[in-house]
Amino acid sequence: MKFFTQEWYELMSDWANHKLVERTMSEYEDYFRDAFKGLDPKIVETAQDIDFHDCKITNVKQSEQSLKILLDNSGAFTE
Repeated sequence: MKFFTQEWYELMSDWANHKLVERTMSEYEDYFRDAFKGLDPKIVETAQDIDFHDCKITNVKQSEQSLKILLDNSGAFTE
């Protein structure tokens, strides 16, 4: 027996998905905030201005003078 309309169930499903996305984004931001703590502040400032839309980071190497990030853009629109 259903107590609510189909529209109500759909709205609740959308709300639950929205909450899951919000929580995942918050965890993602926390992870990167912690990861950036150990980097040179100049590198962090530069990294915030770069958009890696749909790219997967496959490797990161930091030396005293540089930060190398290897990206896999095979599933992206990035050229």
